Amino acid sequence: MKKILSIFIMIACICFIAGCGKGNDTQQTDTDIQQLTDRQLSLKQKAAIDEWNRRNAERDREAGFEQLKKIAGQGDVNAQNLLGRMYYEGLSVPKNDAEAFKWFQKAAAQGDKVAKEYMAKIKGTTDAGNTGVKAAAPDDAEAQYKRGGLYYSGQGVAKDYGEAMKWYHKAADQGHAGAQFMLGVLYFNGQGVTQDTAEALKWLRKSAAQGDANAKAFLEQTGLPQQ
Repeated sequence: MKKILSIFIMIACICFIAGCGKGNDTQQTDTDIQQLTDRQLSLKQKAAIDEWNRRNAERDREAGFEQLKKIAGQGDVNAQNLLGRMYYEGLSVPKNDAEAFKWFQKAAAQGDKVAKEYMAKIKGTTDAGNTGVKAAAPDDAEAQYKRGGLYYSGQGVAKDYGEAMKWYHKAADQGHAGAQFMLGVLYFNGQGVTQDTAEALKWLRKSAAQGDANAKAFLEQTGLPQQ
């Protein structure tokens, strides 16, 4: 029963944040205002009414957000996850990775897998227990390449070409042929980055020069010059 009540409260909070939660008094006032509008209100009067509605909606969202934080603080994992997403993506609140991480960490402590994925994105690392890939040291090109592969394929984490690009780049800069090939593919297809054939060709050639068969085949299939 407590869990069901919590869900209902959360739904109400989300509605408040979206600006759709209004009480009975507000609905009655809106009805009265509509009747006045039908009687040819002046422009100044209409402007005043619009301003009143705007401020009322802001108060509703603020109240809903505070209620959501209260529920999250009481340990509700769904509320914690929602707060994390709001701060991470800047939804109705200023984007704040530190605050997002705090709420995702609380949700992850209760076993929430989605929260763990977002924590990994914020930290720039992946949970080795979930993926089987060790944390990538700054000079570990192979681990960085594998990390990029996880984000590229969505294996154990949310698919994210931008994150894949970041990790492939780290490995490619150290001369990893496989990472150079994948970096070229991302640039060629415009995945996680603005499409750039010249940049794609640069990395594909680097990879092919090291004997990477995939890079050579890609250059041939796309008709890109190998030299």
